[in-house]
Amino acid sequence: MYIHLGEDVVIQASDVVAILEWHPTDELNDYIEHFKKEDKLIDISDNDKKSLVITTDKLYLSPLSSLTLKRRALDETATYLSKIEVLDIESE
Repeated sequence: MYIHLGEDVVIQASDVVAILEWHPTDELNDYIEHFKKEDKLIDISDNDKKSLVITTDKLYLSPLSSLTLKRRALDETATYLSKIEVLDIESE
């Protein structure tokens, strides 16, 4: 399952550790700088940051709200589960 983060960027849902609303703080800026130095920061927000997506190996700054991203993740999960249910019914 995948989550579209905006700007043609798609990630695997299983890699997501957290989806957070964007609230800049000194601690968050330090965290972002760390990822930037490690070349693991992906900023697709075009200076319109609304959410922060932490994965197992990268940090994404997204122009989509955390609620939109969470809804997309849940929609993908529901779609996946409904496909499994259909397969189960057909195999019986």
